[in-house]
Amino acid sequence: MLLIIAGATLCAGQSQAESKYAIAGSGSTSCGQYLKPPKLSKPMSDLIMTTWIQGYLSGTNTQRFIDTKVEMRHQPDSESIIAFVDKFCRDNPLKSVYEASIALDMSY
Repeated sequence: MLLIIAGATLCAGQSQAESKYAIAGSGSTSCGQYLKPPKLSKPMSDLIMTTWIQGYLSGTNTQRFIDTKVEMRHQPDSESIIAFVDKFCRDNPLKSVYEASIALDMSY
């Protein structure tokens, strides 16, 4: 039994290692899902999305600084982030919050 569990763990690790990258968490939400949050109120959904996007922007900002030594940029406020993602998702319902985050990062 232990051998089966170890083998399954090893196989799972190999498939993750073969993938170049993966988007996890709220960023993987489609724009269609984002525009109609299930079971959560809009303010709670906005808080969850804003937190994920702020983490994404912090990561890209840090990586940009490490790579280029360009001064880190100040992030937009929460209301501006949500307004940007709302518009992006209305205009691109088949894209994802991750793709909206990329567009936001490139816009300021």
